[in-house]
Amino acid sequence: LSKSLCNVIEIECISNEEISGTKKFAVEKNEEIPSWLKKYYGLDITFRCEICKNKKIRGRKEFFKHFKQPEHLENLETHNIEYCDLFYGITTFSGIENMKTRIFLDQNIFIEEVEDEEGNVYDKKTFEDLKKMGII
Repeated sequence: LSKSLCNVIEIECISNEEISGTKKFAVEKNEEIPSWLKKYYGLDITFRCEICKNKKIRGRKEFFKHFKQPEHLENLETHNIEYCDLFYGITTFSGIENMKTRIFLDQNIFIEEVEDEEGNVYDKKTFEDLKKMGII
């Protein structure tokens, strides 16, 4: 087969003789990619990203690359969502809202507030430190 008539697909090959190398499999344009090769690359799985207007993403590798692409980041910004690594892998708005509330609760779960005689509010540790120093 000539290279102009076929797609060349490279996969990593690990064997006893050659630890790092590639084998090339030629597939004609009108011929389908073998199912074992689709499964190897995860091309048999299709993901949807609700944030990117239900964009279809084919394959696990492309799916995980998608979260760092400018298109996804811009769509997050248009919905007033600041990107954080904790949002990596989340494709729905409900998932992002759940993660936001979870982050908020985790940050505020251990903060205990105390008020002094003048009505000033401090967290408990700061209040106790100021009281020991005699400021309050």
